[in-house]
Amino acid sequence: MSKKICRIITDNKIGNINPALALAEAVQQIYPSLEIELLTLKYPKILKFIPYPIFFLLPLAIILKSLFNIMPNSEAVLTIGNGSNSIIPCLLLRKLERKLGYQNLFVQLQNPRINPKFFDYVIAPTHDFIRGENVIPTIGSLSRVHHMLAYSNIKLSNEFLELPKPVIAVFIGGSNSRHTLDAQEAEKLANKILSFSIAHQSSLAITCSRRTGIQNETIIRNIVKGKNIFFPDQSSDNPYYMMLKHCESAIVTCDSINMISDCVTAGLPTYVYYLPGDHGKFNFFYNSLKRRQLITPFNEETLSLPERNTFDEARRVAKIISQALLKKTKIDNH
Repeated sequence: MSKKICRIITDNKIGNINPALALAEAVQQIYPSLEIELLTLKYPKILKFIPYPIFFLLPLAIILKSLFNIMPNSEAVLTIGNGSNSIIPCLLLRKLERKLGYQNLFVQLQNPRINPKFFDYVIAPTHDFIRGENVIPTIGSLSRVHHMLAYSNIKLSNEFLELPKPVIAVFIGGSNSRHTLDAQEAEKLANKILSFSIAHQSSLAITCSRRTGIQNETIIRNIVKGKNIFFPDQSSDNPYYMMLKHCESAIVTCDSINMISDCVTAGLPTYVYYLPGDHGKFNFFYNSLKRRQLITPFNEETLSLPERNTFDEARRVAKIISQALLKKTKIDNH
């Protein structure tokens, strides 16, 4: 009996890899025989500016091999693409494998900015405003949290263990195309979370993303100090999943859809700290979570924490994809 593969095609950005893995791992929970294969691509950006129908006029197998180093695979029953680098190779691969008679379901995450009918399913956040018969809208991004907390070896540091309870996780992002975290805002954020910690008589476990920047992180470190503060430097093991698993609640900056999605999927009562900027379409994401009582706007003077809730978009979508996979490929769950 030949093996069955779930093939992920994406770039090397962790923000694209993790949602694809989240869906693959959730489908694998339903079909344990499915093997996950991760293909990360990097190719000249100029290819993105070539109209995709032109590629269909060329020998597909040669293009896939020479430009993307990908070959058709009869064992791949599910292909998940994520990120702009995945769109062209997934389009070509789907067309070629259909010609070869392979039974493969193609799923694209995020808005591909072309007709969704080029894929079997498109899974995109509701705030991307993409609709269609084969579009599955999600609230935020798909999260690996449940898989990571269940199956990863998450080490507890002694410094974290010594913190007085309760411990609030603080996940700090940084500037992006919509939001700004500069020195002035970093100082403001630091003072607010410190006041919050005092008001709640809580410890803080803090981690920064690469987008935070060294200068901003240094400002925050110089303000938020004390015996009830856990703030490891970049040379330490990443405490991200440890904090999601062992903290009682979370504060997360608004710039990262992935971090907010991870917090609410982990079941943490979550405060969102709004950075200056134009939230734009992200407001639809925030409001969807607010209506479900999954997030609360951050206020350092507020003493009431939101309640824990159940939320898992990856598992919900995986059930839909698994049913489609069963119909298309006759895969079994043994």
